[in-house]
Amino acid sequence: MQAAETSAELIAQRGKVLLLHYPPARPTRYPHPVLIVTPLLVRPYILDVFPGLSFIEHLTNQSLDVFLIDFGSPDPSDRTRRFEDYLQDLDLALEDVLSLSGSRSATLLGYCLGGLFAVLYAASNPEKVRNLITLATPLDFSKAGPLYQWLQGFDVDRFVDTVGNVPGDWIRDQIRLFASATWPERNLRIWLDLLLHLWDREYLKRQKLLNQWLNDLLPFPGEAYRQFIKEFVQANKLIERELFIGGGLIDPSLITCPVLVLAHTEDLLAPPDSAKALVDLVTSADREFFEVSGGNVGHIDIVVGSEGPMVTWPKVSAWLQARSG
Repeated sequence: MQAAETSAELIAQRGKVLLLHYPPARPTRYPHPVLIVTPLLVRPYILDVFPGLSFIEHLTNQSLDVFLIDFGSPDPSDRTRRFEDYLQDLDLALEDVLSLSGSRSATLLGYCLGGLFAVLYAASNPEKVRNLITLATPLDFSKAGPLYQWLQGFDVDRFVDTVGNVPGDWIRDQIRLFASATWPERNLRIWLDLLLHLWDREYLKRQKLLNQWLNDLLPFPGEAYRQFIKEFVQANKLIERELFIGGGLIDPSLITCPVLVLAHTEDLLAPPDSAKALVDLVTSADREFFEVSGGNVGHIDIVVGSEGPMVTWPKVSAWLQARSG
């Protein structure tokens, strides 16, 4: 695992799950902390690539008190873990955050499927969530693009029963295949962009680190993957208000806190229409959808692309500062 670039303190460790604290660069005026919820499958250093290209560094420089939950790297012993297990991990981490900060509630900021965990948690524990931000998070899988359309007919039971934990490389290769087949002009743009920057050391450094991250995907726990494909992708139960997690119905209309949804125009994994569905699911008076463009790989460009530091980061930090006390 790559070490974080921004200075962090390990607050708690439960098995493979880590809770990290990134103190604000200056004394904070904002009593409500931010807990970043990272997804399964990917390592969290995409949010903290290097100084100057670190979303976490930006947030701490804006005097925000930032924590991050890292679910760790699954091994065969994690095959039976389901969404409810990870939501329990999230609850324990949030209790630690609230205890340390002295606050009664915190902001949940979820990237990719970490945003899905954040939504499920906020619907189940609305009193603990001050604000909710989703970043490149698919919610409505009827609007989630060709990759998820292919998964509609996928025999996930047979697949998981055969492989156990789903290899990250397999998921990465499916994404690349669909990206090449559906957006061939995107591949051309990527190569042209590289040719135009062959003598730009900072650009090449950035691309090397991003490619390293893309080739460093983790296994997806087998039962959680089965649950994700059957309950979310194929049955779209969250949107249909038929989703039960751990025996309880998940009702997004119970979310009344301020909500910010961010999506990238060219995100294959979380198209804007899919991400924007959260705005219609919650009953918050303060809810906003914000769309970002720029770059060639939308799902990560929203964080580290040309408009990441210039648009996404200041949008999120300004929105948080206005709503964090």
